Amino acid sequence: MQPDIETRDPMNDQKEPSVIKNEVQDIRKSSLVVVSLYILFGVLLLILLTGILTFFSAKALPGEQSYAVKTGIIENIISYTKFGTSAQSLYDIERLKNRLSELKILSSDKATTTPEVLGEVATLIDSHTTDALATLKAAAVFPHEDKINTLATLSEVVNTEAALTDNVDEFAFIASQVRASGQKVDLALTSAIQTFASSSSQGDVSVYLGIQIKDVSNKISHVAPGSTAQRKAIYYVTHAHEAIVAGNMVDALTSILKARKAIVLDEYLFDSERGAIDDVPADVPSEAPLGT
Repeated sequence: MQPDIETRDPMNDQKEPSVIKNEVQDIRKSSLVVVSLYILFGVLLLILLTGILTFFSAKALPGEQSYAVKTGIIENIISYTKFGTSAQSLYDIERLKNRLSELKILSSDKATTTPEVLGEVATLIDSHTTDALATLKAAAVFPHEDKINTLATLSEVVNTEAALTDNVDEFAFIASQVRASGQKVDLALTSAIQTFASSSSQGDVSVYLGIQIKDVSNKISHVAPGSTAQRKAIYYVTHAHEAIVAGNMVDALTSILKARKAIVLDEYLFDSERGAIDDVPADVPSEAPLGT
């Protein structure tokens, strides 16, 4: 008697469509998990490497080997993590402040101020300035007041750098280049003021102007009495009041921001007598009404 031979129906070997679908979904889920883990690992590795590089290059100065890592890699990586006009603009300003701090250190250590080193810093200042202006120009929605504030801060930092290069003999090599960066910002600021004054209501302009006047009035008391910075600020505040009476809001805004810049420049350079009184008459009184 022959043993029973199991006969299989080929049709029974075929899996149900629902079973196949579930298996495919399981495979996809597994693949997504693996890919997600790889991405997470890559991000963590990038953060770790960035942290290590930042630690070893944070205090690098122009002329040192790690300075290129600091400015060309670390700062660029950080810049890519800034999303939105406000965040990106703030970081552009931070980078410019870093360059200002480096210039101040170099001014006290003149042995390191070679033309190559100074040229590298001046090029970075121009690059940061260009990036900041491009960010503001590309912004689809950014309030006029915020744009003016950002440009005013940029102007203060870059023009402080320009003032520093004008007053340190060893920096004469880059003075014109840094000054040109400041002029680019000032032109953009002038345009922003004109646009704000012409496209906004009288009430909005007055409110913003009032805030600026109050801010300058509070800060001016901390400037050395009779100093160049104080005389400049008082002159511009007085001129702003005269422009308001005359109904010239563009001139009023421009003047009050010049007063603010005179005070901030003094704060950055820690020298109340630094800088010439360019367009301020010699007979400017030591005191003038500041308004409220």
